[in-house]
Amino acid sequence: MGEPSQHDGVTPFDYPDFVTYLGQSIAEMRAAPQDAKTWLPISKHLTLPLRLTGDDDHMATLRTDDEVRGLLAGLTGRRAPAFAVLCRGPGHADVLVGETTTAPSTGHVPIGPAGSVALLPFRQLTERGLPCRDDGTPLRVLVATERHLVPRAALERVLPAGAEVVDARFDEDDESYAARVREVVTGQPGGGVTHCLLRRGFTARLRRPGPASVLALLGGLLRGERGAYWTFAVHEGGSGGLALVGAPPQGQVRLSGGEVVLRPTCGTYHHPGTGPSAEGLVSFLRDDKEFGELVTTVDAELASLCALGPAEIRVEGPLLLPMSRLTHTGCVLRATGVPDARRVLAGTMFAATAIGSPLTGALRLIAEREPDGRGHYGGAVALLEPDGSLDAATLIRTCEVEGSGRVRVSVGATVGAGSSPAAETAETRVKVDALLAALRGSGAAAQPAPPPRPGVLAADAVLDALSARRRELASHWTHPAPAREDDRGPVLVVDLGDHGAAALAHLVRRCGWRPVVRTAADVAATGLGVPGATVLLGPGPGHADDPALAAVRELVDAALRAGREVRGVGLGFQVLARLLGFGVALRRSADRSRAVPSFGIPDNMPLRNAFAVTGPAPDGVQAHRDDVTGEVLALRGRTAAGVQFRPESVAAAGGAGVLGALLHPAAR
Repeated sequence: MGEPSQHDGVTPFDYPDFVTYLGQSIAEMRAAPQDAKTWLPISKHLTLPLRLTGDDDHMATLRTDDEVRGLLAGLTGRRAPAFAVLCRGPGHADVLVGETTTAPSTGHVPIGPAGSVALLPFRQLTERGLPCRDDGTPLRVLVATERHLVPRAALERVLPAGAEVVDARFDEDDESYAARVREVVTGQPGGGVTHCLLRRGFTARLRRPGPASVLALLGGLLRGERGAYWTFAVHEGGSGGLALVGAPPQGQVRLSGGEVVLRPTCGTYHHPGTGPSAEGLVSFLRDDKEFGELVTTVDAELASLCALGPAEIRVEGPLLLPMSRLTHTGCVLRATGVPDARRVLAGTMFAATAIGSPLTGALRLIAEREPDGRGHYGGAVALLEPDGSLDAATLIRTCEVEGSGRVRVSVGATVGAGSSPAAETAETRVKVDALLAALRGSGAAAQPAPPPRPGVLAADAVLDALSARRRELASHWTHPAPAREDDRGPVLVVDLGDHGAAALAHLVRRCGWRPVVRTAADVAATGLGVPGATVLLGPGPGHADDPALAAVRELVDAALRAGREVRGVGLGFQVLARLLGFGVALRRSADRSRAVPSFGIPDNMPLRNAFAVTGPAPDGVQAHRDDVTGEVLALRGRTAAGVQFRPESVAAAGGAGVLGALLHPAAR
């Protein structure tokens, strides 16, 4: 995996070429004179003149506008087939044609001879046993039997620049959404949720429903939005079929050549009317709230990636991701050693950007505070290839178009402890206005958004601000050292309800120990087990006195009395501290980083805990306290030690050293 550039302002997306499957028709192409046109029945819907390109017997392309126009005409008739138009790079687009089916689960997605496009609804999270409102939206799959490569520029010339969208309105007024934001902010301190993406619904209607208008919407997005990871349209076929059209800025996951890539995106800089400025970008990059949201998003996606058991993971960034009217920040996560596309897709459902952190707590909050199911919002659109590769985008900045012409758009704002209800409400308006303008063709094509002035993204001040943020990230993720080869013994990692336990276990393994991850429910049912293993109580949402953890507390208390080594981080630290005799109370101070001399390693660790460990230290226990609030941030005793902060976090510079010192018996 390559080293990230220190002054790379834009994510280095690399798009592979893809095969257009023409079967036996290739032989006819080869038999024709060089550069001659051959009338070839490439589809059951139309016949077009094609040219073979290069020496690849499996690749053909539509080059002229007339050829592209003819292909698209075959997709918009009364018996329109199921189709997908996927623009995943600046040069070309894939057009897939086939039949639509439904799959019972991600593991049962069929892959057609020309690939498959799967539309994964948000309810698919129930596969992972996660709390989610099940609205019954099916997992639709376009199984492609035909595939064509067309120039993106030709699509932009041929497609109409938008469709007539009318009766557009939010499902609730600004005051109602702001009230929901306020409820989340005031209700978070005791709930253990750091951030949550709160959805806001928007509906409209197409004046002329049908596949032709779906393609017109795509044309509007191609002209009116730039910087998207994908710009796409997928139609399930027929004159009244469901369609999704969107320009999501975030890639969900990609698997190619044995490498898995995630691209978590978070934080939003709204361009002023004159276009983005270096001063505005620097202020955005220095905003601790925006950076904190990115960190928690990256941490959540690292946890999903670690749960797949990769051999190595590297984090690149943060990077700037400029779009037409907005700029986001993001990181690139690269991992090796996870070969199965369906497993990768299922294990990374869904982007933390569209949910929040910690994952389980944010999902419960979404189910409580959002008025209905999400449909496809926050899910994924995925291209699965016959060769086992995968590319998927997160379903945000996307509209669902029903056969009746009803258009459903969902937007959201990331709500945290420092959120302003008015500001978050305004952000939803900015997002929906930009998308709606592009869909209607009144976006960048008719009223071009000012592009970044030359040198704005590469201005010294912007690059310095990016470099400063990169230096804040943990080197055990950005430049991981080779894993230790010696066996330092087993560690039982107890997952208390936060998927961050997987990232913690990954770091434990890199430090030379053998982690065994078990859930709190499993431990409660069968005991601690793993003889001789140090017990590491992991992070989780909620309170140390949660009745659901009663059995775990009893087992850990017995282990401490028997002289067993016990460690704790996050909620696990609070559980351990409570058993040792400390108090635990609601934390009054805002999230921040503090320099904490834990185990002799001065460090600057991010604090996200909703509850604080308080009170005097019991006999035989040493406590390290916050020098402002007095809360206990680290402790160590005869066989117990722990830290409030999360050493596995991407923001925990030096976290690997802290974890190594924490686990080693010499830490006592």
